[in-house]
Amino acid sequence: MKRNTLILIVGSLLLAMFVLLLFVFQVRTTEVAVVTTFGRATRPITEPGPYFKWPWPIQKVQKFDKRIHNFESKFEQVLTPDGYNLLIVV
Repeated sequence: MKRNTLILIVGSLLLAMFVLLLFVFQVRTTEVAVVTTFGRATRPITEPGPYFKWPWPIQKVQKFDKRIHNFESKFEQVLTPDGYNLLIVV
């Protein structure tokens, strides 16, 4: 009987962890997340921490790195002594 209760406890803990993984996601400090419901953006998340969501067919989480910054600068075309063109950032 003791072995059966141990198997039941371990099985229920594994089941609880699996269900928790289906319903909870984490946003890190370097990320921004967008929760989509049936493909439509419903909730932007910018603060780090754990959040709840519905499982996959209903809601999906897309994470983006907020450390990426695009910059626009001008390129200059330079001719090398051996005749090749180079594009350099000014």
